[in-house]
Amino acid sequence: MNVKEYIESGILEEYVFGTLTKEEFDQVHQLSKQYPLIASEIAVIEETIIQLAAAHATPPPVNLLDNILKEIKEEEDVVNPNNLAPKSLGQPKTIKKLRLYKMLLAACFIGLVCSLALNFYFSNQLLEANHKIAKFIQEKSILADQVQKVNNELLLNQEQLAYALDPGAIPVKIVSPDQNKQSETLVLWNPNKMSVFVATDLLPQLEEGNQYQLWALVNGHDAPTSVGVFDAASGLVQVRSIVRADKFAVTIEPIGGSETPTLEKLVLIGSVNRT
Repeated sequence: MNVKEYIESGILEEYVFGTLTKEEFDQVHQLSKQYPLIASEIAVIEETIIQLAAAHATPPPVNLLDNILKEIKEEEDVVNPNNLAPKSLGQPKTIKKLRLYKMLLAACFIGLVCSLALNFYFSNQLLEANHKIAKFIQEKSILADQVQKVNNELLLNQEQLAYALDPGAIPVKIVSPDQNKQSETLVLWNPNKMSVFVATDLLPQLEEGNQYQLWALVNGHDAPTSVGVFDAASGLVQVRSIVRADKFAVTIEPIGGSETPTLEKLVLIGSVNRT
């Protein structure tokens, strides 16, 4: 799925405004769980709407009520008892109606102001709730990714443990050729499966631009065979497969490795004990 095109389609704006069908709404809701970028974009849209609503909210004119009451007063003056003929039998009733009209208009005005205020308040509350939901979905998605990462690491550790316990795996301890240094690590080689693992968590970090390179040496052969490059990490790192080896050695090489070992930078070496 092209998330960028989906966001640019405008469907997220319709989702926030609630103009989608139930099926479309459920689809967007589900996708926001799968793609943190979609959930984040929904949160941005909601926040933008809240800011626009606050910036452009227009309250009723301050003098609106005064103007209404002024017009009502003018109507009352027209039917004032002092201005009516003595025979106008309906004047008390007319005055009563005008007063009622005045009260109703005032009540309508107050209701209008309250309605606008409540609409703005509940609109903000709804958008804020949607924003919290989108944030919760995003955090839940991130948490799910973290759990999956831990599960993958656990599975990898279990596989590495199973490999280390395999009866066919030969542990080869390789140490520093310099007796004054205490560096050492372990190579696990399984000749039956032709697989090789290196314990990298015992090695120090190298300067930028360098990597460790593992070599397999066979007695009677002058040229070592490169088994691969690796960095100091955590746990076992699998390198290339080999068929034969009597010794393993590690040198420090430029990133990507070298065709032949740099003997001046030999840091570890050890013999394979098959007994």
